[in-house]
Amino acid sequence: MSSSALFKLKSSDIAAVVYCASHKSITLGIPVIEIIFEGNQNISYLATPLLLYNPIQIVFGGMTLTYFQKWLGSPKGSRVLPTYQSQV
Repeated sequence: MSSSALFKLKSSDIAAVVYCASHKSITLGIPVIEIIFEGNQNISYLATPLLLYNPIQIVFGGMTLTYFQKWLGSPKGSRVLPTYQSQV
């Protein structure tokens, strides 16, 4: 069962969730890290995953943009989310 069937989301809502729900920004993450680890000398090391994740997310979003444009531009009856197939 797909999550779209579970939550009864429209195609446009699915695209919005993919791009907006997982958005983690540096402007939110750095202050949270500073609050949680106040006074820690290694804050720069603790922020490294966030600093790497943000550009990766931007690149991935750019790569999937064409896919979502084609998917949303297709007739509503033919919109089917791709399923994961194992390569084993």
